[in-house]
Amino acid sequence: MAQKHTQKFSPDPGAPRRFKIRSVFYFALALLFVLAVVTYTPLDNDILSGGVEKMPANHVGRLGAHLARGLFLAFGLAAYIFVVLVCFGALRALLPGPANRKRFLLGALMMLLGGVLLFALSPETFASVCAALGLGRADVPGSCLSGGVLGQKLAGPRAGELYEGWVRQLLGTVGTMIIGW
Repeated sequence: MAQKHTQKFSPDPGAPRRFKIRSVFYFALALLFVLAVVTYTPLDNDILSGGVEKMPANHVGRLGAHLARGLFLAFGLAAYIFVVLVCFGALRALLPGPANRKRFLLGALMMLLGGVLLFALSPETFASVCAALGLGRADVPGSCLSGGVLGQKLAGPRAGELYEGWVRQLLGTVGTMIIGW
């Protein structure tokens, strides 16, 4: 029986990349991410939970308020790192030349995780910023979510009834800081 050999199309790696219209959409989405996070206010949480009948102050509307709240709760102050990484990814899509998306995603995840770990190591340092963002109270600085829920679970200190994070239990404070860097 004869086998059919199909040849996959693989563009020449040295050839210039064509401009794709979807790159513009990626860039527009990145701008929406930036606007959603930069214009986040904890007062929108009351509106989103149904306690107040008005529009959120977020410039991207309800979707932006939900998105920003989710990012801040999950990653804490590292949500700003996330937004910067999304912008770099969108800008890279606009530039000519081959792009290695797998490496970029792996590097971005490592940077985001490192930021989450480092912010979660000492929430007392960021208590006032977290209080302004609705991620904790300044009068209970040890329980602020400076690294978000993910950071609290991985590297957060013991605070009241909260246990130390998993990485912090295994490696200690200095080991967690080394992993974060």
